[in-house]
Amino acid sequence: MKNEVQKNKEYEYKCIQCGNCCRAGFEVVIEKEDIERWIKYEQNEFVQFIQIDPKCISPTGLGGFHIEEVNTLQKIKETYKENEVNEKLEDLKQFILKNHNYFGKGSPLPIYTFIPDLGRTPILVPKTFQIILEGLKWGLIYTIKFELGGYCPFLKENLCSIHQIKPNVCRSFPYTKNGELKIDDYLIKICKGISKDSS
Repeated sequence: MKNEVQKNKEYEYKCIQCGNCCRAGFEVVIEKEDIERWIKYEQNEFVQFIQIDPKCISPTGLGGFHIEEVNTLQKIKETYKENEVNEKLEDLKQFILKNHNYFGKGSPLPIYTFIPDLGRTPILVPKTFQIILEGLKWGLIYTIKFELGGYCPFLKENLCSIHQIKPNVCRSFPYTKNGELKIDDYLIKICKGISKDSS
């Protein structure tokens, strides 16, 4: 986002590079366009910082519920005939296990996936960018794998070390897909670039 003032009815935003958004634990979903950009710039080492969002392969999600539109299992159940679903789920399971490295349990959040042997909130890191592109076709959701404390691994000396090629979600922050400034109490608290509109 350009370093210029953007407004809504009550607030205005101008990035002051405080780095707080990169330390706040906001989920950064990786899009196909991000992967294609990183392939173009030969940033293959970025793959180690990406993981499958365990919520997308959880029958129950977090706290006993899941959001259908971002749940891969739900999409498979809606897409295929009843007698095909189990076969597709097995295919997805094999794709995940063969093409992702398992790094144990992640955060203490009780997210259990449809692959029971992995335990809660598994860290599943794709082996290559091509695997991510294939996973996206399956409907998998990939996110940045944060460091301890919810810090983005690309935050260096309080600045984004990949600013020119950062993910689309980061480029648009703190705006919605409709271009509206997102305003909630937590965002106002952590983002030093948001202030009351003085005009």
